[in-house]
Amino acid sequence: MDGDAHIEGKGIQSIDVGFRLVHALAEAGRPLPLKSLAAAADMSPSKAHNYIVSFRRIRMIAKDAETGHYCLGPMAGDLGLSYLAQRDGLSIAERAIRLIRERGTLQNGLFVSIWSEKGPVIVACDEGGAGVPYELRVGHHSSPIYTATGRMFLAHLPPSVTAPVIAAAAGETVSPWGGRAEELTAYELELELAGIRQFGVAVVTDLRIPGMTGIAAPVLDHRGKLDAVVTMIGVSGSFDMTLDGAVANELRDAIAVARRS
Repeated sequence: MDGDAHIEGKGIQSIDVGFRLVHALAEAGRPLPLKSLAAAADMSPSKAHNYIVSFRRIRMIAKDAETGHYCLGPMAGDLGLSYLAQRDGLSIAERAIRLIRERGTLQNGLFVSIWSEKGPVIVACDEGGAGVPYELRVGHHSSPIYTATGRMFLAHLPPSVTAPVIAAAAGETVSPWGGRAEELTAYELELELAGIRQFGVAVVTDLRIPGMTGIAAPVLDHRGKLDAVVTMIGVSGSFDMTLDGAVANELRDAIAVARRS
């Protein structure tokens, strides 16, 4: 898959321009009136309207009959589901979670993340019987620097992919849940990532959510490239939080078995 947006070739400018509207709606995460949508896509309302007419014909953009605001349409959802279905790592990760639940070895929250333009995003989750102090919500973006999930991605993905996200998140040391972390230098972060590559798992304690620890394990595709990450989150001290402990080994083993099944 393409690692960045620097693709050579002439291309079709109208597609590049028009899809700024689709991207703006995806970024907003809510319906927008025409003027706001046009401004977010850096074009005039009249120009935006012409593109919207075409996008509505193919169901990429829809219009709310009551408010007149615009949102992503059914075709956008179909494309997203098709994209996820093509990722072998995602199906392996979901099978791994089912296997863990069938074994009954872990009752903590489990979730699967993939990489997006904003960093790690949850695409599947199972809160488990132990419960977690916040909702494991599909679509939630995890910190790329201060979570086990994020660090696993940073340890495996090329800098050309991760650098913009790291730059945007560098100052996010305070989380909405009251967590506080010391800002890492580039050297300190690289030391953390080197350890993750060495041990094959990432462990982060109390940084984003006080009293909570996350352990993340990678799901590699057939080329050995990172495709998804499985993360377990639970109350710090209530389970083995070591890099080679029971939880880390359970995650690794479940992923390995799911790959072979």
